[in-house]
Amino acid sequence: MPGSSGGSSCAPSAKRRAAPAWEGAATHLDPTALSTPVFALANAARETLRLAEEVRVMLTGVWRAYLEKSALLVAKVQVHDDRVAELHAAIKHSLAQIPAEQMTPRDSQLQFGLLHFASQLDQHHRAHLFGRQAGRGGKGPRGRDLTGPRSRG
Repeated sequence: MPGSSGGSSCAPSAKRRAAPAWEGAATHLDPTALSTPVFALANAARETLRLAEEVRVMLTGVWRAYLEKSALLVAKVQVHDDRVAELHAAIKHSLAQIPAEQMTPRDSQLQFGLLHFASQLDQHHRAHLFGRQAGRGGKGPRGRDLTGPRSRG
């Protein structure tokens, strides 16, 4: 009935709380699935694949920004970098919420594997892209200077 206060569960809430940074970043993570580990892990696996795709898109953008020396493309890479961080946080948060007592040993192994893979994607894309590995300075993964094009000679 229109205007009734009985309300539907689909009606928007009048009060909204500030969402954590990880909320809203992920599309496959469903808090209602957390009580069933197999579904929660499948959702986390999908989101981890989405994270890998975001890293791929970001790496492509870095290369284009480098070749074209474009500040606009660098800004777009920074947006992708923020998304990678948000997705990583969302995946970690979701996986940490799965009740351990409801998981089989295989579920626990998958949970650890997903956490590890997502963390590796998050950590290593930054280290290799921005030369943050110890002792490398502005050099890429193979020791190449990332501050400008290589001279031919």
